[in-house]
Amino acid sequence: MLSLGCLSIFGGFSLKVKFESRIAGFTYLDPLLLCVVFRGGLFLDGVLSMIVSDGDLSLRAVELLKSSTHFQQVNYAMFDGSSWSGGLDLDFLYESLGKPIIVVYECEESNSVFLSKFNLYVKFRGVSLSRVEALLDISTLNLLPEPLRVARLLALSLLDALSFS
Repeated sequence: MLSLGCLSIFGGFSLKVKFESRIAGFTYLDPLLLCVVFRGGLFLDGVLSMIVSDGDLSLRAVELLKSSTHFQQVNYAMFDGSSWSGGLDLDFLYESLGKPIIVVYECEESNSVFLSKFNLYVKFRGVSLSRVEALLDISTLNLLPEPLRVARLLALSLLDALSFS
């Protein structure tokens, strides 16, 4: 069921998530922190990057997004959980950004929720599980949500081009 640029899912009850919700997708491949800003799963609006030599990655992610012109437009922050070796402080991220936080894992992680429809595990703050599922519905075209898939591809390409790997 589709109406007015929103996605209605889950059979009997309706939960609406805008197709063009802005999602900031973060990945970290040492030493590169990269963020892409997507409208839904279709349009790439921006790319942000930072070389991180030391310090708290969660803090660096906050600094990167807050310093960009995209910050006010972003509705959700999504993180590639497999790329953050030290883990993420979801409470800190949620309080600092003031945006719902979703961390996506391809393998089981402690305290994560398995979403069988996507074959992914997630952790989240500031948003309900049903809203997370609706957001993944609009942003996932293949195996991973597009903001995370594209962030990974760009990070790998940049690292290769800059010879950091």
